[in-house]
Amino acid sequence: MVTSAKNVQNAYSLRCVPQVSGAAREALNYIRQMTETEVNAVADNPLFFTEKKICLTGANFHGAPIGYSQDLLKVIITDLGNISERQTNNLMDPACSGDLPAFLVQSAGLDSGLMITQYTQAALVSENKVLAGPNSVDSIPVSANQEDHVSFGTIAARLAREIIENTQAVLAIQLLAVCQAYEFRKPLKPSKTFEAVYKLVRSVSPKITKDRAFYKDIEQVVPLVRQYKVLEIVEKTVGKLK
Repeated sequence: MVTSAKNVQNAYSLRCVPQVSGAAREALNYIRQMTETEVNAVADNPLFFTEKKICLTGANFHGAPIGYSQDLLKVIITDLGNISERQTNNLMDPACSGDLPAFLVQSAGLDSGLMITQYTQAALVSENKVLAGPNSVDSIPVSANQEDHVSFGTIAARLAREIIENTQAVLAIQLLAVCQAYEFRKPLKPSKTFEAVYKLVRSVSPKITKDRAFYKDIEQVVPLVRQYKVLEIVEKTVGKLK
């Protein structure tokens, strides 16, 4: 008797989404709180309390809160991009995806399908891992050694923005892969949420039947992520995400 093998345990990148995303959300809440506090804080030096006629020399200007939190932001976004790439890889590889065709194209071998776009994902994620190194642990003394310990928070924030932009492209590629995978699951009825996302992606990127210049598709889908269009359409079906 021939029995079909069953995958009893999915890859961690699929099974552990709640644990990873949940930890990321908690950390993002901390980063938001820290940033809002610092944006509204007094960072002058010295501080003058005119009513009491007091002048205090302090160090509220030090950027440690921003340096630490932006370094944490870099790590979180890098890891979310990392797990996104692994999920995409699961769709590309028939050994992981079940009966989906290799690289999500019916003519695999003749056409490369989304194979090269996953290369792009991998390159962006690898770049993020380099950018995610902590800046707040670095410091170079200046001002005749008086200013001998600084946060490098501005560098951390700038690199965090670069990581976020890279990860937006990573997520756009994952959306392309997920929507293309669904083409091979039709006429299976998807959830209302996925159906809405699918229609949104397909409004700017048609079904893949043969190779084309996929960077154009990526450029069309990235704004859907960056401008929160995907989030907005999801919230229309599931309600406001806190």
